[in-house]
Amino acid sequence: MTLKTGTKADSFLTSRHISPSIYPCIQPRERWQAEIDTAPWLWPWSQEIPAGGAVEDTLTAKRFAFDAFLHRLRQQPSWKRIVKVILYGSVARGDAWEESDIDVLLIGTGDLREIEEEASNVAFTVLLDYGQRVEPLVYCLDDFRRPRYFLSLIRESGKEVYSLPEEETARREAEDLLGLAHTYLAMARSIGTPENVRGVIDLAYNAAELCVRAFLVLRMRKLPKTHSGLITQFSRLLIKQEHVLSADLGRALNQALDRRNKSRYDPHAVLTETDAQAVLQTAEQILQALEQELERA
Repeated sequence: MTLKTGTKADSFLTSRHISPSIYPCIQPRERWQAEIDTAPWLWPWSQEIPAGGAVEDTLTAKRFAFDAFLHRLRQQPSWKRIVKVILYGSVARGDAWEESDIDVLLIGTGDLREIEEEASNVAFTVLLDYGQRVEPLVYCLDDFRRPRYFLSLIRESGKEVYSLPEEETARREAEDLLGLAHTYLAMARSIGTPENVRGVIDLAYNAAELCVRAFLVLRMRKLPKTHSGLITQFSRLLIKQEHVLSADLGRALNQALDRRNKSRYDPHAVLTETDAQAVLQTAEQILQALEQELERA
């Protein structure tokens, strides 16, 4: 049995067919009908379900299994931290065969381990129910914005099937950066002794720059790649144009970058506890300003 020519799913199909006796993906229509009916976000092929008692086309079976995976994943607590779902590989290209996995990229925020665990559990239930193996990969949003070669290929060739609105995605990324800034600031405070001045400056500046990145993420999609580029753009937008922060804080941030560079790269630089305290104070002020902005948003 195949889909009728002219259905929405027709253009996605291959000519390879399989026998119910040798391939476990053949499931009664009732197996997946309920999930399809309650999943209006799903791909067009889900809206044209083949008449009859089973799905016998390899590619169609895999795509129904993917729909079930996505539907079940939405029921998990970690779904609220997933900002993008991208189907890639042979199923997305339309050339999957019987032994092909269903490759899915999940872009998340917060605790990625929880997303990985729940996605893996859901994939296993789909394997049991549909006889199809879903292979979810989980990456953070920062990796996706500045992708390595592998992720670049997925972005170019994959099919995005779910995406959180950009404004909410940016907010979640800013919240993640704020949490990491708190971590670095706590580390800087914990080693605040005279012999650790350079470490305090370095860690405290990292906390400040993470907040700078968060402020910019809320305002623009493509961030500068250098430390000085981040500070320059931050000063232009937040201080000169929007007047969100004071010029004094901007100057302190520039001085903090200078001290950070000296602490990390100049073995002859004379840095004191006063320098370290100044960078700590700058980081605390920017962190507090970011918290206030996120509360207002």
